[in-house]
Amino acid sequence: LQGRSLRIANWEPGTWTLWIDAWPFAPYVREGVELGDEDVDLGTLKTSDGASFVARWRTQAGEEAPRLTVLVGREGPPPSVRRVDRVEGGVARVTGLGPGDHRVVVHAEPGGRVLDEVIALDGTSTVERTVGP
Repeated sequence: LQGRSLRIANWEPGTWTLWIDAWPFAPYVREGVELGDEDVDLGTLKTSDGASFVARWRTQAGEEAPRLTVLVGREGPPPSVRRVDRVEGGVARVTGLGPGDHRVVVHAEPGGRVLDEVIALDGTSTVERTVGP
């Protein structure tokens, strides 16, 4: 990394899929990148905030929300995983998700696994689930 430029070396010439996973942004994927023996300038690569997943804890009267751990992982290539273990007011938010199918697993402490679901993300929207008793 040199300033705002990234230099990658020692790649075999050919056609590659460029995948940059730089949280808090969504993974950047560009297919069909031709790399030869000489330097290749790919220009400016635009980042995206990506999609979000929100888990809301359904609280009962007088109950405090437990600590939630949320793990969101892409189901197909390229691999990408995001995790959050904090709750603010019973809400856990995972950001920087790319498009595609993702497995979402939510654990409550105490309580164990409260959600295990595959969701489809478009790369920009927020998907929300309410979890709890």
